[in-house]
Amino acid sequence: MAEEILKEVDQHYNMWTQDNDKRLSRKGGWNDVTDAYYGKLPEDWPYITKIVDPRIRTSLIEKNARLVNNKLRGRLVPREGSDILGAKINNAKLDFDWDNANDGGSMLTKISICDMDTRLYQSKFGLVKWKCEYKDDETIKFEGNEFYPLDIRDCGMDPSAMHIKGAKWFQYRTWEHIEDLEKQSDT
Repeated sequence: MAEEILKEVDQHYNMWTQDNDKRLSRKGGWNDVTDAYYGKLPEDWPYITKIVDPRIRTSLIEKNARLVNNKLRGRLVPREGSDILGAKINNAKLDFDWDNANDGGSMLTKISICDMDTRLYQSKFGLVKWKCEYKDDETIKFEGNEFYPLDIRDCGMDPSAMHIKGAKWFQYRTWEHIEDLEKQSDT
């Protein structure tokens, strides 16, 4: 049974890495988009001029700054006849999670990263993990969820799906240090 699962996971990994390789290297692919954003000219640039127009980067940065310049203001509003108290509790929980999700940067920074990557690569994935921090005396300092934006090059899903909701599988590749894996193994 374990061998079958490993074979299936390996097959899925090979499928999405081949798909991502195509997305990276094709004409107008992720590498071309990234090079255009940073103003890098192609190796076979046939013209004498080497000046790059910064409008792509400037327009994306300006749009991002206007849209994500402050804490997002969405609220849960109960429908007619629903639980008003539940909506207030959920709004308070969302505010708490927003203010405390600061592992790897503020939540505003993470949303900004997601916005920029979505505009450049047409998609973005994020991972929400449960985080528990302890004080020195083993009492809980923070317990809640934490949001991490994922690099699109390390994400792969069922290529037959048109949307993540229709995908039968999703894989995320992480790069870990041996020491971190040993700590996880010990706990």
